[in-house]
Amino acid sequence: MRKTVYILCAAIILVALSLFNLSLYVTKGKPERSKKVLGTETAVYREIYYWKGLLEANPQYLEGWLELAKIEYSIGNYEEAKNAISKASEINPNSEELKKVRKLINF
Repeated sequence: MRKTVYILCAAIILVALSLFNLSLYVTKGKPERSKKVLGTETAVYREIYYWKGLLEANPQYLEGWLELAKIEYSIGNYEEAKNAISKASEINPNSEELKKVRKLINF
């Protein structure tokens, strides 16, 4: 009887972990696109996912593009930072905040 309970508990845990993994895949995209440290995503990459998702839904959100540019630049993704600055420039090329971020990342 006890052995059956242990097997049932193990099966429930395996199903729960599988569902958790599936939910991460669905909400975060393909696994190969994420950077991982010892199997967990770092806070910076979670923040990048957040901004990219927000900007996909709201592509005219200037401050979002600027935040994404600063984050990408901070981790050495200079090309991605420039792309985000370009998107922000399309929205409002005269923005004071845009000018500050351009100066900050030398673009």
